[in-house]
Amino acid sequence: MLPADRLSPAPSTLNDVEASTLPCAALTAWTALQNAYPVRPGQTVLSLGTGSVSLFAMAFAKALGAKTYLTTSQDDKRSRLLELGAEDVFNYRTDENWGQSVYAATGGVDKVVNTAGFGSMNQSVQALAFGGDIGLVGLFNFGDVIEPGLFLAKGVSVRGIPVGSRDGLEDMVGFIDKHQIKPVIDRVVPFVDVKQAYQAQSAPNLFGKIVIEIA
Repeated sequence: MLPADRLSPAPSTLNDVEASTLPCAALTAWTALQNAYPVRPGQTVLSLGTGSVSLFAMAFAKALGAKTYLTTSQDDKRSRLLELGAEDVFNYRTDENWGQSVYAATGGVDKVVNTAGFGSMNQSVQALAFGGDIGLVGLFNFGDVIEPGLFLAKGVSVRGIPVGSRDGLEDMVGFIDKHQIKPVIDRVVPFVDVKQAYQAQSAPNLFGKIVIEIA
């Protein structure tokens, strides 16, 4: 049994399946948007990829009054992202200079939620406006070379995002209830098919969270 200070109420507007998606992916996205440099109405946010952290970041940023942009390697996900509220979507597979393309389209975004690691840092900086902020989620691609001159030229800040705190979780829960935010769930898999759930998690067509339901 957990002590009370290790727990937080779930949003009243979500069912158990929906609420189960929040403690890691959603809180990480919330921390990236709210800590140190909180997103303000009218700003612009770029989320990398279409994993659950990026999709939560898009939903939260939109509810905060920001314009949201995403990257993907699959054009067939573009229409779904636009339906969810993205202003535009950039294909990093077909456009190796996607950071410059984002900058050209937006004049530079205020924040990048980078879920792709160091291999995307140079392009993330290219996408930023002067003085922009990068929330770095996860430690990937350490071998890639980062160009320090880009960071200096734009005066950007980079913060590691360690999921978040209990206080942050409670703030996020209240925000979800206030704005009626729903998680994007790819599928719900019964526990007897748990192997299928893990296989689906690594599939390229994944879109949102996979929930394992324990009956």
